[in-house]
Amino acid sequence: MSDITHIFGGPWRLPTQVALDDQIRQAMADAGIKAPPTIEMDGKLHRYQTGSKGQAGHDKPGWYVFFSDGVPAGMFGDWRTGQSATWRADIGRDLTADEASSVTRRMAEARSARDARAASAADSVELIWSQAGPASPDHPYLMRKGVGAHGLRITGDGRLMAPLFSPDGSLSSLQYIDADGGKLYHPGGATGGKYWSVGAIEGDLVYVAEGFATAATIHEVTGKPCVVAY
Repeated sequence: MSDITHIFGGPWRLPTQVALDDQIRQAMADAGIKAPPTIEMDGKLHRYQTGSKGQAGHDKPGWYVFFSDGVPAGMFGDWRTGQSATWRADIGRDLTADEASSVTRRMAEARSARDARAASAADSVELIWSQAGPASPDHPYLMRKGVGAHGLRITGDGRLMAPLFSPDGSLSSLQYIDADGGKLYHPGGATGGKYWSVGAIEGDLVYVAEGFATAATIHEVTGKPCVVAY
């Protein structure tokens, strides 16, 4: 049998797990996304904490899906910022046509896993939000902040709920706020680019604030709408 390995620059050797981890972590760093403590390349969607501002408890906006078979590849991102990026292992040469096709298929599978998670979260928050009752202005968090409820709703365990809407008006996620001010986003829900308005958006002046309490304060002081940009 003829030796054709010279056609591809020599025999192909799969990078070690350590080398793959280094490549992935570098790709995440280049994208401005903190890498997880450990990386599993099992073709499943994994979520992890990124340590970003406002994160608490089980809030895990970071996610990734990596495949180890064939030419290792996958996707990663951050649901809070809306960022996502693809990654393929650097194997030291160009891919063959079959390898390129396999990587394309893996990328599609990774996107499907990500989208399925987001869709499931959107369905969950729609149900939770529709069945929740209005929050009372005497909730400890609102009393401490000195603002009204302005449409917030309440969970069965007493946490406030603020909605996150997409530009098309669909509910994408929820932010839960406990009595002490601890904040947690609904697992898997997309938050990047989402918003909610305290007060109806009318006229030519709209304020923008990072959190609900600040937005509520601005609205109550000015009488103008204030968008919660999260």
